[in-house]
Parts: sequence; C-alpha cells; structure tokens
Amino acid sequence: MHTLKSTRFILIFPILVLMAPFSDADPAKRLNNLVTELLRIESFTPENGDEIRFTNPRTGWIYMALNAGDTDTPVDILLQEKTILQSDGQSAEPMETMRLLPEGEHRLTVRSKGKPRIKSFIVRTMPETHYVRFPQEPRFPELGEFSWPWLKKHVLSSVNTVVGFPEKSGEAIDEWTGSGRKFISYGSLPHDKDLNGTAAFEYWYKNPGFQDPRLSGLIADEFQGRQHPLYPAWIEGMRLLGEKVRGTGRAFYAYCGGPGMYSRPETRQLVRTVFDAGFYMAWERYHHEMPTLAEAETFMDGLLGKEMAKWRATFPGCEKHIVLVLGIFATGPDLDVQPEVNYKVWMDMQMQYLATHPLFDGLFGIHWWYSGAASEELLRWESALYRHYCIEGATERLSSRYGWTYMLPHIQNPDFFHELEEWQPEPASADSIKAGYLERYAQIQNRYWHRGSYPDEPAGNTYLWTKRQAERPNIVSQQIKQLVPGNVYTVQLITADYQDIIHGRSEKKQHAVSLVVDGAETIPQGSYYSIPVSGSSSHPQLPFENGPAWFNHHRVMFKATGETARLVVSDWASPNNPGGEIGQELMYNYVQLQPYYVE
Repeated sequence: MHTLKSTRFILIFPILVLMAPFSDADPAKRLNNLVTELLRIESFTPENGDEIRFTNPRTGWIYMALNAGDTDTPVDILLQEKTILQSDGQSAEPMETMRLLPEGEHRLTVRSKGKPRIKSFIVRTMPETHYVRFPQEPRFPELGEFSWPWLKKHVLSSVNTVVGFPEKSGEAIDEWTGSGRKFISYGSLPHDKDLNGTAAFEYWYKNPGFQDPRLSGLIADEFQGRQHPLYPAWIEGMRLLGEKVRGTGRAFYAYCGGPGMYSRPETRQLVRTVFDAGFYMAWERYHHEMPTLAEAETFMDGLLGKEMAKWRATFPGCEKHIVLVLGIFATGPDLDVQPEVNYKVWMDMQMQYLATHPLFDGLFGIHWWYSGAASEELLRWESALYRHYCIEGATERLSSRYGWTYMLPHIQNPDFFHELEEWQPEPASADSIKAGYLERYAQIQNRYWHRGSYPDEPAGNTYLWTKRQAERPNIVSQQIKQLVPGNVYTVQLITADYQDIIHGRSEKKQHAVSLVVDGAETIPQGSYYSIPVSGSSSHPQLPFENGPAWFNHHRVMFKATGETARLVVSDWASPNNPGGEIGQELMYNYVQLQPYYVE
C-alpha cells in the first residue's frame, strides 16, 4: 500500500516520484483568500487500498475533484469508509464533492479492481457557498423557473449549502444532504412583547433546522445594529441554544443589517454570544451600483473593507465565523439602479474584492440574497462566480474573459437624464414627445438606493413622456454600438402610466409598447413584453394610498448580426395597431442594453 501525503506528486511510470515538496512553513499553495490547494496528484496509477492523506488547516469546507479519464476501470475514493467520489472509468469529466471537515489530518482510501491511470486528484479548501432560497420562484415567470432539476443542472454544482423551507422541499433535502452538503432552514427572530431567554431559545430550537436530522441548522432574519429592548432575551436564548446543540454539527446563522454590530454594547454582546457558541453572523452588505467605475470602487471599499476592519478590530478572528451576504436582488430594478452599468460585472467586482483584499483572508462563507428577486441569468452567473473564486481560487475578474466592462457602451443616455440627447424622436403630433422629471419617481420604481433619504439625487427620476395618438405612433430610436456579431444581448425598458403615477392610482394594467432591435436576430424565448410589476414603497411626495405603484417591464433578447443595430421604442403595439387607449400618457426610462451570459 502507498501513502500519498499532502504535497505534490507526478508519477513517472512505473515509479512514484515526489516533486517539489512543501516545507512545514508552507504546506500548501494559497490561491486566494478563499481557496488553498492542499493536494494535487497528477498522472498516477493507484493500487486498491492506497491511502491519500491531507491536512485541513481549519474547520471548514473541502473541495475534492477526481479526474479518472476514460480508463475503463471504476475508481472510488472513500472517507471514513464511506464512498465520497466515484468514477465509472467512462466519463472524461472530473467527479467533484464537497465536505465540511474538522481541522486536522484526514485519510482517504482508493478502491479499484484494477490499476487505473488517474489523470489528477485535487484537494482544496473552499468557503461555505450558499444558494438562497429553495423552493423559490422569481418575481414573474418570464425570469425563469427555479425547479430542483434546473438548479442542479445550472446552479448547484458550485454550492455546498442550500437555505430554504424544509417543509416544502420534499425529497430534494435527502438528495442534497446525501451528497455531503448542507441544507439549513430559513427562519426569523421572536418578537413577543414579554419575550425572555427561555422563550427565545424554544422559538429557535423547535425550528426544523434543529429538529430534522437531515438539516444543519437555521438562518434567522434579522438583527439590527441598534439597541433593541429584546436584545437581552435574544442574547440569553442564543446562549442556551449554543449549549443545547454544541457538538451536533448544527448551527445558527444570524442575519444582521443596519449600523455595524460592533457599534453598540448589546449588539456586541450578541455577536460574542454567537461566536462563543460556534455559530455564524450572516452580515448583509448590499451594493447598489454607482454612476462611474471610480465611484463604485470607492463605495465598495467603504461598504466592505472599512467596515470589515472595524469588525476585526472589535472581534478578532471574526472572519472565521462570518458569512458575507451580498445582493442578487436586481430585477426590480432593486440594486441594479444604473441602466448604463453591467450588474454582472458589479457582482464580479465584489467577489474579487472578497477573494483578494487582505481583510477577508479566511472568510468562512458567501451568500447572495436572494433568488426570488433574481433572474435565471443572474443565478447562473452567481454559480459561475462561486466556481471561479471559491473553487478555482482565481484572482482576476471572470467578466474580463467575456470582454465585459462596468460601464455599458452600447447606448447612451438610457435614463433620459440628459433629456433627449442621443435619441432621435419622431413625434406623432406637436408636443406628443418630451422629456420629464418627477421627484422621488425612482424610489417608487423600486430602485434600491432611493429608499428612505439616501441618496437624494435625481438619477432615475428622469423619463421620456409620450401621449398616444390615433394617426401614427410616437417613436424614439438610437443606434446601438460596439456589438460583437454572434453574441447574445438583452435590452429592457420600464414604463408607467403617467396619470396613474401623478395621481397615486394603483392600477395593474398592461401598456401597449413596442421595443424592437432593427438589424439583429430576435430570440423570442428570451423576450417578454408588458409584464406588470409593482413597486415596493411610496413616498409622501408620491403617495399611493390604495396599493402600490404599477409598472411594466419589457425585454428583447437578440443575437447581434453586426457591430451596430438600431433600437426603436414606440407607443404603439405594432406599426399598424395602437393596441392601447388613444390619449394614454406613458413614462419610459431604464433602457438597459447588456450582454447576456450564455453558459
């Protein structure tokens, strides 16, 4: 029997030769803040019963990949006498697994009936990667169908922890946890007026996350960084929970938002209680886009780097018990506030920051909130980012491979901030097209950065206005630039009924609007029109007393056939059919044209 230890080997047949051994001070290859390669064995022929050893430097997730190639000989890798990797000897694709393992040495056993020639076997550390939530469907069906089979095919290969609702998840839990990965229950905080520590403990402990033997705990929404009269009960309940579940492998994840939890005495005590119990803080850091790349980088550094420095100063070693919660809610528009910015690049920048900034070295986990306000494209991109940074250990931006940039170059003035500059208007009659401005419009349109009073600036409050005529449509158009022939793009638009908005009428309706890309190949299955979407809030300057404000979302997916095309927007449903009420006044903005992520 051979014993292969945590180092690098290359087999020069028929002798196993040790190549470039690591010293005790440098036992592994650090790839980025999140990933360390503990073992790589290439081109070797193991015997049945051979043992592979590696050392996990901390309690945390381990990624393993076996590439047995097409050897025609099945190979199994066992951990503690249980098969964790299995190759049938036929597939050319690597077999992967993830396991949450304690700190220290671990031994794997190779099982094979022959002497297969293995291409490679890799062991790496990785962070906890969350998918949130299951089951969960998107804001409207046209954004995708997030079924378990679809998630397995497109998203979950780079995920080791699913957050969701166990009572609705059925056999998916058995399948998922049977693969060695975690399912944690989604829950809340108790807010009873007379709450005490025992009641808080019982509220959490009765959750399926701690009662269902298949589950690994509970994530609860949410603590705030300000004093609260219930903090004493929550703290005591957390202490009791920690005592109860210690050693079971189950944990509590505490969502936290608002001011830093380091800033008040009671919030500091809560965090220390969470850490003392071996639990985790799920720290929310939601980044809306900024108008320029320079502003975005400064904003990200303040929201992530400077805040993490305060956490680490207050709670030394806290990175080992923090799950960083980023925002993937970007279809409302929510965090995707700037139509001239590529949100996928913005996501990439945040992941790169976590993977490379020294303050996040050793971060326990990453979590994107949440699938219900995402699209199928963003969920697939989330998975790609997890693989790029959390498994492959990359440091360069993934979006650079596709030639994507933070600022979208294809159209100009997409929010009509500069009135009709760059647009060619074709009014149906005098004064039937004009640019407008409405204070707080962006807030009721559900742009995340306009919630409350921060920031109070005009971006998103500007719009194009048309009044539908009977004789012919109102049209605005603009040349699209810098397309790559053969690549797929989407262009989207948000509309509203002007009279409904200014009078605070909550009326769900569809708007007769045409959105066309001339000179490109439309992809019908990726396009949708006139989808009613409600805003989440109103404002005293724009009150909606009988319900939310309503908008329509429109999108065209197309394949570029040249480097340029023409975008045409009309207030008729088609060239020969108004399709809507004559005299209706519509508002248009958020014209976003961007590359589409194709796997």
